[in-house]
Amino acid sequence: MGVAGLGFKLGGKMKRTMKKSIAIIGGGVIGLSAAYHLARRGARVTVIDGATPGGGATAGSFAWINAASMNGSTDYYRLRLQSLLELQRFERDLALPVKHGGRLEWRDDEGDLAREYAILAGLGYAVQWLDREDVSGLEPALIDPPERAVFTALESSLDPEVMISCLVAGAERLGVEIRGGCRVTGFTVEQGAVRGVTVEDGSVEADCVVLAAGVDSEALAATVGLRLPMANSPGLLTHTAPAPPLLGRVVLTPTVHMKQDLDGRIVAAWDFAGGPVPDDIEREGERLLAAITALLRLEEPLVLDDITVALRPQPEDGFPIVGFAKGPDNLYVTVMHSGITLAPLIGRLAAAEILDGVVAELLAPFRPNRYNQ
Repeated sequence: MGVAGLGFKLGGKMKRTMKKSIAIIGGGVIGLSAAYHLARRGARVTVIDGATPGGGATAGSFAWINAASMNGSTDYYRLRLQSLLELQRFERDLALPVKHGGRLEWRDDEGDLAREYAILAGLGYAVQWLDREDVSGLEPALIDPPERAVFTALESSLDPEVMISCLVAGAERLGVEIRGGCRVTGFTVEQGAVRGVTVEDGSVEADCVVLAAGVDSEALAATVGLRLPMANSPGLLTHTAPAPPLLGRVVLTPTVHMKQDLDGRIVAAWDFAGGPVPDDIEREGERLLAAITALLRLEEPLVLDDITVALRPQPEDGFPIVGFAKGPDNLYVTVMHSGITLAPLIGRLAAAEILDGVVAELLAPFRPNRYNQ
């Protein structure tokens, strides 16, 4: 089978010469995945982050891994579904702990959920309706199981901080240099091509720069005339202290979305996608804790351990922005929501496009040029 049969093609506007030295702006899950895959291919990689790796949006992620959040696009569905398969490789190669078990969901408006079910079932996604008895069998800690719920078996979740630790360890084993607490102030551009980045105390030269700066991507791109319109959204999560096993999977209810990580901590939000952050964060955390408590049969009270607030990167149209910029040359963009789900695939495809000069056809609908005609 040729390259094109594997979802790649050669030549065209995307073709680039082999890159040896890569600078990556952003140490979140997307930037670190790109670093890991590039280093596996022999590139010299430097990751530059203004804080600590994973300290931004990744740390505030609900970390539900799925292909169901497709925003009405079958292209986006296919991209996410392929990344679900890539996760298996991450589990093996990075010793990444993942909690399998799927997702259980019910809503007040069952008709709305039924419409989504029909779309996913029509695409061949592993989705099914369960009755009250089946729901209770899957999640016996629920006090009042719904009469009907949707179950998706392929989905999973993880602890984003653990994922960052695994990626950092894997990247550093391959020789990646990670510079935390180092803020990028702009790009070095010569003769229409990016030749590196400027930082507060100097510069970093590179044959190619990967922009994976999350919520800061729009402002940095603008310094070289590249338009990346963002609609970033805040998100608040509560984290309990470790509790006995209560939830076997991601559970999305009409009142609260919740999961239990492998260390026993329950993570919850009113909506996994985020929303306005109130003035009184501690009070909001207590309200979420009360909502969880009202749903679960507990032998001992849950204890609120932490509340995280993060600004989550979200391109204006809701879809990833991935690929070489229209101008200047040698600038590769990777900015998106659902970074936890997409990181295993995006990192591998980005490495292939940067180092081999191929075009990943799965990424065709998501190029930065849609904003820079």
